[in-house]
Amino acid sequence: GLKLVLPTDIVTNSKIVTREPANGTIDGVNMVFNLAYPIVPGSECVYLNGILMDEGAGNDYTISGQVITFLYPPEIDDKLRVNYIAA
Repeated sequence: GLKLVLPTDIVTNSKIVTREPANGTIDGVNMVFNLAYPIVPGSECVYLNGILMDEGAGNDYTISGQVITFLYPPEIDDKLRVNYIAA
């Protein structure tokens, strides 16, 4: 069978958050969205309309603490969901 092993320093006192709709207005103008919790760095998966976005300067978005900033604003009716490990 398949066995998943996570380092204990990530899992201790943390929670796994799935499909969180990040807080912010999706209106074709706003590029900044907030998560409910600060994330464990590098643990996030940001999906726009079901497509996994790439993190980093010049890519789809950057993240700092619990704030996601998109390079281009999501359009009206886009769906934004985020999976991550909360710090």
